Amino acid sequence: MTNMTLSLPKDFIVVLAAISAGSIGISSYLNPSLVPTFLAGSGGLLAGSSLMLSAASKKEEELLESARVSNSFKFLYDINKGIISPDQLSYHANVELSQIILFLDVLADEQNGQRIPTERGIIYSFPHPDNALSKLTDNAKNWADAQQQPLLSQLQGLQTKFNQLLVYQQQLTTKQQPPRSETNFNIPEGIDPWKSLL
Repeated sequence: MTNMTLSLPKDFIVVLAAISAGSIGISSYLNPSLVPTFLAGSGGLLAGSSLMLSAASKKEEELLESARVSNSFKFLYDINKGIISPDQLSYHANVELSQIILFLDVLADEQNGQRIPTERGIIYSFPHPDNALSKLTDNAKNWADAQQQPLLSQLQGLQTKFNQLLVYQQQLTTKQQPPRSETNFNIPEGIDPWKSLL
């Protein structure tokens, strides 16, 4: 029934007016006493069809408006990664700001959106896949940093201990070096040092 209402042509009233005028003209020729009845019937028929077309037109306008709001919201949602400004949505959808704010309030409640107060008014933030991915990446990086921090401090402590051990080892080796003897290993020619040992 709704599809019939929306598909009625605007010329429907013209056709009804022509039929009404024809029926009034024929009735005035055949039976002039029925002319007021035909006039009242034609007036009611034209008024009813006019109201029906007006309601259909209004419903069609509401559907077009909701499609504009929906398309504009999707466009801004994708471009701004989930951040929606009511002013921007109102401008793109060509809908009053008060209606847009009402729409965004209801949508924020249903979709876990956040209202963010700014100097210029409230903007809305809705969950967006790109934001979720960057948040997951940040969380993973923070977790890795948190896991790495104790290891780095432990490594730094071990490096400090190792350096202290090296310094300590150098101090020990300098204290324990045997005294140098002034021995002459230059043997004059002609003397065999091995023979003197026997």
